[in-house]
Amino acid sequence: MISLLSHFFLKNESAMTEIQRHKAWGMISGLAGILLNLLLALTKFLAGLATGSIAVTADALNNLSDAASSIVTLIGFRLSSQEADPEHPFGHGRIEYLAGFIVSLLILLMAVELFRDSVLGLFESKPVHLTILTAAILLLSIAVKLYMFAYNRRIGRLTGSATILAAATDSLSDVLATGVVLVSLVLTRLTGLNRIDAIAGIIVASFICKAGIDSIRDTSSPLLGQAPDPNMVRRIEEIVCSYPSILGVHDLIIHNYGPGRIYVSLHAEAPANSRLLDIHDELDEAEDAIRREFGCEITIHVDPIILDDPEVLEKTGQMLGILEKIDSRLSMHDFRIVHKKSKTKLVFDLLVPYGFHLSDEQILTQIRERVHRQMGADLVCSIHIDRDFSADRQTQ
Repeated sequence: MISLLSHFFLKNESAMTEIQRHKAWGMISGLAGILLNLLLALTKFLAGLATGSIAVTADALNNLSDAASSIVTLIGFRLSSQEADPEHPFGHGRIEYLAGFIVSLLILLMAVELFRDSVLGLFESKPVHLTILTAAILLLSIAVKLYMFAYNRRIGRLTGSATILAAATDSLSDVLATGVVLVSLVLTRLTGLNRIDAIAGIIVASFICKAGIDSIRDTSSPLLGQAPDPNMVRRIEEIVCSYPSILGVHDLIIHNYGPGRIYVSLHAEAPANSRLLDIHDELDEAEDAIRREFGCEITIHVDPIILDDPEVLEKTGQMLGILEKIDSRLSMHDFRIVHKKSKTKLVFDLLVPYGFHLSDEQILTQIRERVHRQMGADLVCSIHIDRDFSADRQTQ
């Protein structure tokens, strides 16, 4: 089925943009999910009527909710591929995350309904009848869901889509849920205890509930502004620092406005006595390399670093020593000295990890006190506190 749909939606894949390719794969995943889940829901519903099993009927409703989720996914991919407009200059890519969030809520709602029906079934003890046809339908359902898990995982990894990866996770939980249903029917047949079916329904509902909660977390995180992929961060830093004039990188920020709509900004440090045109040429090449590799837009700001002023070098070393004594995880950049008539000002940005054990005011107070004791009472510190937007840091 996937090959057939891909032949239809990806006729000229080599000529497609990343956004067009992303939309096409999303349509393929969504249509396949609708067709297969509707087929499974219909056959399981008929099997549930024939056997009188709450668990089988619950599994059928689960597949029906999956079909509805695939419809929401289709709509989300179609809307997210719209071109940018004056009201949304960065495009509509985040609609896909909203669609995934709605899918997650539907999964969770279905889990609550199934749990309620299964709990009620504990007190009704309706007779359950297992047939060979029902067992065959459930085994076929497991095979189909494994197939759906495999293709959704492949497409999700190919496109980087959180929505499709969530669908893959849901398919795997469906395999476990249907397996529980099949085992419960066999045990009911062997023991004659009809409440086993209701217990299986509760277990199925629990699987679905966990899948819904996990999916909510995965699809809401990009909307809230999650940390970027550490491998992408390291690779961008490697590319920029590979040029001979670049001394370091800081203030790297990656904005994700949806698949194919990633915007990167960073500060690159270069010697203050370098020729501006040479630095500009190198950073142009770095930007082109990053665009080719990640398909993103990038802007690089240059920070001049003074390397031949003895006073700046001396005070830089002293300040680094002060930061090391307070906490080795503190670092600084853009250090410079501003001389005025009556005082000397030390100006720099201080990078503080998230969850640091001292407040910003406590850090500033300690630095100023140590500067006055060790470097001179006439020195004034002008410090801007930064946070690292590009990576997780260990905190105490």
